[in-house]
Amino acid sequence: KKAVYSVAFGIGKYLAVTGADKTVSIYSAKGGWVLCYETKLANSIHDIKWNSNARFLAFISQDKTKPLTVFDTVTWNDVAEIKSAKHDQLGISTGNELTCLQWSHDDKFLAVAGSDGTVFLKESDKWKLTYAIKNTGIESLGTSPKAAENTV
Repeated sequence: KKAVYSVAFGIGKYLAVTGADKTVSIYSAKGGWVLCYETKLANSIHDIKWNSNARFLAFISQDKTKPLTVFDTVTWNDVAEIKSAKHDQLGISTGNELTCLQWSHDDKFLAVAGSDGTVFLKESDKWKLTYAIKNTGIESLGTSPKAAENTV
């Protein structure tokens, strides 16, 4: 048996489970929580989050070549990834470990933070970098209960 590190519900429709086996397993409520998708990664997962309608699942791992992945549950294709290279195609420049992530309540943004204290905000419609906020001491990300008051 392998330890489970993170679980996340997608509006009662999906359950994502990650753990020491370096696998992201997605279970569907339809049919009684049956495995519907699984992917194996090179390293362990740090954090995993669904957007509000459970269409997109974002997760970050210790994988230096693919630290952030966002899956579309309609196609199970990877829709965005952040490379750890200094100048990747998505505009994220971090050589540091990614540590946490959070969707905005309206799903317009995906915030990703790294061990260097930078929070990157990606627009989820085109997956383009909107802001990079430098802030030391980031340990977690959260949002306000009011959609107009998203906070980091």
